[in-house]
Formats: sequence, C-alpha cells, structure tokens
Amino acid sequence: MIFFFSVFGSFAQDISEGEQKVEDEAFMLFTNKEYDKAMPLFSQLLSLHPQDPSYNYGYGVCLIETNTDTKGSLKYLRFAQSKSQNPVIFYYLGKSYHLNYHFDKAIANYQHFKEKAPKPDLEEYNVDQKIRMAQNGKELINFVSDLIILDNKKINDENFFYSYRLDDFGGKLIVTPKDFKTKVDIKKKYRGITFIWNDSVAFFASYGNNRKGHLDLYEAKRNPDKSWTSPIFMGGDVNTSYDENFPYLSPDGKSFYFRSRGFNSMGGYDIFKTKFDSATARFSKPINMDFPINSPFDDLLFITDVNNQFAYFASKRETNNEEISV
Repeated sequence: MIFFFSVFGSFAQDISEGEQKVEDEAFMLFTNKEYDKAMPLFSQLLSLHPQDPSYNYGYGVCLIETNTDTKGSLKYLRFAQSKSQNPVIFYYLGKSYHLNYHFDKAIANYQHFKEKAPKPDLEEYNVDQKIRMAQNGKELINFVSDLIILDNKKINDENFFYSYRLDDFGGKLIVTPKDFKTKVDIKKKYRGITFIWNDSVAFFASYGNNRKGHLDLYEAKRNPDKSWTSPIFMGGDVNTSYDENFPYLSPDGKSFYFRSRGFNSMGGYDIFKTKFDSATARFSKPINMDFPINSPFDDLLFITDVNNQFAYFASKRETNNEEISV
C-alpha cells in the first residue's frame, strides 16, 4: 500500500467504505505478489473508477504476471504512465512489449527504467538481462523454422509432462526421486522432472547445496546393482549462472536438449540443443532452437523421436498462470 499511495497519492479520490476494503485487500495482495487474487479486485475497482491510475497500474501488472492478457495490459500501463513517472511502470511496459515481440519498444522502455530506477529496483528486476533477451529476440525472430502443429492441449502446469508419450522415443520421464535431491532442493520444495535414458543414465536439475543459487543440470549413472551413482555436475558447457532445467538426451545418445534462461534466450526459458562429442567428452556450443519453438515466454521440455521428425514441447505462451500448452 505504501508503494501505491506514494506513487499515485495525489490522485486519491473519495470512495465508499466497501470500496476502501476492496482497495486495501487488492493492494495487500499485490504487495505480496498474489497477482491472481489481486487481479479481480482491481478489475472491480476499475469498473467503478476507470480513471484511477493506481488501479490501472495494478490491473496491468496483474495481467502480465498471471499471463492473462499481455497485449491488453498496454492500455492500462500507458494510462498509469501518463499520470506518473514511477520508473517501474516503464519496466512493465517493456515487459508487455517484449512478450508481444515488439523488441525495439521493449528495449526503449527497459532503458528508460534503467536510467530512472533506484539501485534496489534495478537489482530486483534484473533489467540488464531483460535487455539482452530482447536484443536476442530481434536476432532470433529472423530465423523462423517450418513447424506443423499436430496437436495442442492446455493442461495443469504441475503435471504437463504426463502428456508426453515416449514409447517410440526412448527413455522415460519421472518426478525427480528424493535420492537425487539435495537438502536445498527439499527445503525449496522443488519437485523436478528427471529423464532416464536407456535405463542407464538419469538427467535432472538441482539447486545443489547453495541456498541462494540457481538450477543446474546433473546426471547420475546406473550401477551394475541397479543403484545410482551420486549426482554429477554436467559442467559449464550446458550450465550458466542462470537456471537450466528439463534435460533430454535423444535416442541416438548424442543430441542433448534442455531449457535455459542464459545463453541467447529471447525471454524467460528458451530451448537449446547441443551435441556430445565422446572423443573430447565435451558438449558443443548450445544452439537456440529459434522461433516458433521458442518465444519470449517460458518454453520447455523438448523431446524428439529418433528420426528428428516428431517432437513434443511445452510453452507458457497463450496460457494463464496455472496452465501450460503442450
């Protein structure tokens, strides 16, 4: 509430006692980042006071953070920005443009935020990474691959991988077992998905032992007695200082796919491909899978058949906060 009143306080207006309660709850939920709960309250307030910039700002941010209507958010954020010079509004304008492939406008707004925002906000929103991603998007959008969608279903985010049918692909997907988790993983309540290749190697992501760290890729190998070796860090060829997750090794045992926020991602997680060279025991430089497999939204878990003709992949584009499109 302090944020809203300090930024938009000069636009305060007389409201009823009932509206005040709705406003208080909306601002509290927003501050706690419970955007899905705050959004209908801001919508209710906007229906009564459409010219209130704080309601426009709150609703616009909620539309983005819940992935409900990133394009529609622009209307509300532009209005809020016309009434306030709070730099965080420029960040969300940038994010809205970014998610809608207007990369130049995204960069311009991110830069404005970077020039005006105090240091704590710059650290919280990691705007330099967002600028790099938008710049990557400008390049990657030029390499559109030919893709035919055979089926597309929206399902619950937590169990999306159950829709993958791997009978003809090789390997299997399971919820990451406790034996592969560190104390940090357990403390963070990280669920995780593990891919088991040829019943001999398991690939998965973990926070390791660093509570303030990020997700990295690990592998474990099957022992003759069917137990697993201790997790092995997969190294800097596929791990960055950002999150990596959802590894998959193709049936040929060479092509390795994973998602990452690093390398040249165009936004959120992108899917990358690399190949393992058994002679050097190194992975090749990861290659972005390009648009339309990747987007400014989170894209994840790409699994292809042995002929590299059919594939599954999942994305948060065109979904709400609790769903994923497979």
